[in-house]
Amino acid sequence: MRIPYSEMDANIVALAKAINTFDGIYTISSCGGHAKNKKYQLSADKWEVTFQLEAARQNSPSVRAWLVLEFLVYAFSKCFTSDKGDVRITTFSPSPYLNGLGHSISFTVEGSGVNPDDVAEWLLEFKKECFD
Repeated sequence: MRIPYSEMDANIVALAKAINTFDGIYTISSCGGHAKNKKYQLSADKWEVTFQLEAARQNSPSVRAWLVLEFLVYAFSKCFTSDKGDVRITTFSPSPYLNGLGHSISFTVEGSGVNPDDVAEWLLEFKKECFD
């Protein structure tokens, strides 16, 4: 799958690339925040990258995808402490009939008050220390 990094807000590309270094997940959308944001955009002090789990077979994520998700939830809920900035993972799942069973949930790494480039750098280092 080709990720359109050239179409992303420049300040979010490094974090999207860092997330995409994990096997088993892939980014599907992002927003780097905008000074003059439209209703569908985040304000300048916020950003987000949304990803989904790759399926191993129909309606079932791979074991690797679950391990990556577990690691990312741990990383951002326990290890990326508030003194570094406000970063968390949230979930979203519209009605399954809109997206197909097994493909309706997505996960978003969202932050405010912290540079996403710094988060990307931290994530890659933390991955090297604890996951690879």
